Amino acid sequence: MKEVRTYTLASEIEEEVKKIRELFVENAMVCRMIEEGEEFDFLDSRGQSAIIHDIYTGLEKVFKKIANDLNGGIPPGEDWHYRLLHQMSLEIKGVRPAVVSKESYSLLKKLLAFRHLFRNIYGFELDKERVDELNITIQDKGDKIIKEIIDFANLLRRRGENEEGI
Repeated sequence: MKEVRTYTLASEIEEEVKKIRELFVENAMVCRMIEEGEEFDFLDSRGQSAIIHDIYTGLEKVFKKIANDLNGGIPPGEDWHYRLLHQMSLEIKGVRPAVVSKESYSLLKKLLAFRHLFRNIYGFELDKERVDELNITIQDKGDKIIKEIIDFANLLRRRGENEEGI
């Protein structure tokens, strides 16, 4: 019966990754506009920021699913977002490997910090250069994060095929 949970988690991860990839397509359009030197008005900057926000939110949904199914739940406390992200960079012996590499963890910390900022300031206070930089960084390194998450889902499927769960 445990393998059903493993397969379900893998499928849920893959479903969420499909949605995140759509956000990466939107992000690629923004990056083309940045590279072409297009001027952004305040609505464009807010839109760019919302894409970054949504990308991290989608990734965090994946991490929450993993934490709930494999780690015994989401970490308690006000700083649970940061602790959850940190846990995803750790191997938990006998339970699961790290979901993301230390390199990806470094970028994800920046995205989480930005999402927190985005939720807690007025849109006109956003730093356009920082937003542009994050969009370009996501474009350059986001595929690596997605690959790591998909590799993790594939590992779950293989374990489900080979054993009684994880």
